[in-house]
Amino acid sequence: MWFNGAVDFTNGFSVIFLKEKDYNFIDKEGKILSPNRWFKNAFSFSENGYASVWFGKETGIIDTTGKIIISTNFDHVETFVNGFARVCKHDEKDYYVWNLINTKGELVSEDWYKHVGFFKNGFCQVINYGKYNFIDTQGKILSPNIWFDSVHDFDDCGFALVYQYNLGYNCLNSQGQISWPKWIDSK
Repeated sequence: MWFNGAVDFTNGFSVIFLKEKDYNFIDKEGKILSPNRWFKNAFSFSENGYASVWFGKETGIIDTTGKIIISTNFDHVETFVNGFARVCKHDEKDYYVWNLINTKGELVSEDWYKHVGFFKNGFCQVINYGKYNFIDTQGKILSPNIWFDSVHDFDDCGFALVYQYNLGYNCLNSQGQISWPKWIDSK
């Protein structure tokens, strides 16, 4: 069988496609993962052996046997990174909003955001109305009283650099507290 394209192998499989409409996976021996079921889109397998796919009007997660382990009604599901996958849907104003699911398909947060990042060192960046914050793996906002103009991911020591236009830079600790008594002006 000839394919119109393929991506690099990730975790033992390559995403292949026919005429940019039908997607599947092929292993290193050339065996198609789901020869009787082709997908409308597919993402590479993540480190935990899951891949995000679109089939019909639904999205879902499959394992390396091709079995659908999570079926969703989200508009978009991405590949798992550090145990969580980003998902999006249209809200009541027809805007895309984002959240995360765990490997059981459960939403991490009750809230939806204009953007979510990926978890790094226990926290994930979230954005609403142009302001940044973090959530933990339970979906709890780290610093509910302060939303920032810019943030960096948490480092291995448990701190994230944050920025406020009117104040400057500071560090946020993993308890959601500002670390330095004085903000450092960027001017």
